[in-house]
Amino acid sequence: MQFNNRYYPASIGIACNQLKCNHEKIYKIIDKQLSTINYNFKKRFQRWLLELTLSEKLPETISALNFALFKIDYNEYAVYMIASNKFSSKNSDWARDEDYEPKLKYFSVKQKSISKLDNAQFMNLIVKTLKKELSSKKLKNTFFDKIKHITTGFDGGDLITIK
Repeated sequence: MQFNNRYYPASIGIACNQLKCNHEKIYKIIDKQLSTINYNFKKRFQRWLLELTLSEKLPETISALNFALFKIDYNEYAVYMIASNKFSSKNSDWARDEDYEPKLKYFSVKQKSISKLDNAQFMNLIVKTLKKELSSKKLKNTFFDKIKHITTGFDGGDLITIK
């Protein structure tokens, strides 16, 4: 969707329709905010998390989220969110049960400073960023606040508990 020569994710339009709000007014507010944002990794990641809360309504049966990590190629990582009705602190197989798949499932990270990180460093960055963002005021009273279990980790590897 385009407004003021900027393209906005369709999720914002979907959220506006569901909330019966004025699209143009919302885009003006976002446009003003975007003009001050530095598009570094943390801001982009924060924006993705916010878009997830605007565009998704998780079923009440969801008890856990996992932010799975994988390396696409030598200079690009990706993060994707899955939602599950099950959780086990003893067995990470629950993270393979995708009981709900968000529309904005993937977040791609193709940035020179980050692509130079090894897997452990990238996971550490995601852990720190998730802990900070999920405890921020911007994500209070969203589904992230209501979910009991949130983890992250590379596909097929150990999971780190965020919440």
